[in-house]
Amino acid sequence: LFSIILIFFGLVIIEEKIIFGLLILIFFYSIIFLSSKKFLEVNSEKEAIYTRKFSRISLSLNFGFKEIALLNLGKKIIEDFKNISKKYMAVQLVRNLIISYPRFLFEFLLILSVVVYLNYIDTKEIIFSNLPTFCVLALAIWKLIPLVFSIYRNFSIISANISSYRNLKRIFSDFFHSSNRKKIKNKNRFKNLKFSKLVIKNVKFSYGENLAKFKFNEKIYKNEKILISGDSGSGKTTFMNIISGLIQPNQGFVLVNNKKINSDLVGFYEIIGFASQKTFLFSGLLIENIVFKKKLSNYDLKKMKRIYDICGLDNICKNYNEIFSKEIKIDAPELSGGQRQRISLARTLFKEPKLLLLDESLNALDRKSEIKIFQKIKYYYPKITIVSSSHRPINNFFTRKIKF
Repeated sequence: LFSIILIFFGLVIIEEKIIFGLLILIFFYSIIFLSSKKFLEVNSEKEAIYTRKFSRISLSLNFGFKEIALLNLGKKIIEDFKNISKKYMAVQLVRNLIISYPRFLFEFLLILSVVVYLNYIDTKEIIFSNLPTFCVLALAIWKLIPLVFSIYRNFSIISANISSYRNLKRIFSDFFHSSNRKKIKNKNRFKNLKFSKLVIKNVKFSYGENLAKFKFNEKIYKNEKILISGDSGSGKTTFMNIISGLIQPNQGFVLVNNKKINSDLVGFYEIIGFASQKTFLFSGLLIENIVFKKKLSNYDLKKMKRIYDICGLDNICKNYNEIFSKEIKIDAPELSGGQRQRISLARTLFKEPKLLLLDESLNALDRKSEIKIFQKIKYYYPKITIVSSSHRPINNFFTRKIKF
């Protein structure tokens, strides 16, 4: 402002008539600003909403990566990201246009006025008859240089961040398998698979050279109810993470019906359900945290009522209908550990998995509630295969025990 006032003051001293041009300039920008101010404020609110949505996606990717993988939410996350990106870009483009166009409009009118003036005055008074042409060329070059530099700058920024873009692309394509499903040779290997057995064959795993190495050789058959037990650090959680495909063994294989699970992890996650001690809850309605669908069929609603009863969601809601209106904050700091585990189990059962993995997934509940849930699982899903690790086993539920 100081620089502008100084320049204006200098111009007025040189030529008093210039003050009329300066007043016109101030009037021009004042009218445009006042007419666009309200629109910019509304646009700003939209931009803030989309920024918050981007933040939720970012938090979900950072802290809910396991849930995104196990629940096959990669495609949904990417679609949400794309949809928000389009809206956010549209809002930014409108904002930039509103902010920038007065300058370009005024410069255009100014240049046009100069050109018209120079073309209609008596050229005898001008030393160079083609001065107007030179002025237009000079002005054009003056405007082109920053524009060309802007394009150069943008491409330089892309080049400077190319590694980040490549990593992001690798995560989306190699892990989620949603953007390039058609390119996967073994896609849908586990679709409609009739689960008969899961084999952990000569598996060895270590978190580091100086840490304990875990060795696993097990077979899990259809309809079995298996309890995994052992002291702290014996490898119970490691075993569950390996058979779920969350971590890759250093040696050996995990096979379902003699097919390696790594040949199609996305397909494998369609037939298993994994509930762990800690789970990440996404921002949104309670029902959205369980089903991850926009529309529910009649079958889905019947299934949801059954799950509401099994998981004891009345501990979270006053009644069944409230699951469709109750808001959950991101990672649900307002819920207790037991309530979070009930939701985790509910979203796992909604998938109707053929193999259910429970890694201390009910340890935040009291003993009575845990027994009640296992009894209802047995009643509603008598043929489901279950592998559970727990420090307080239900002896009359499990058909076999594996101790590490």
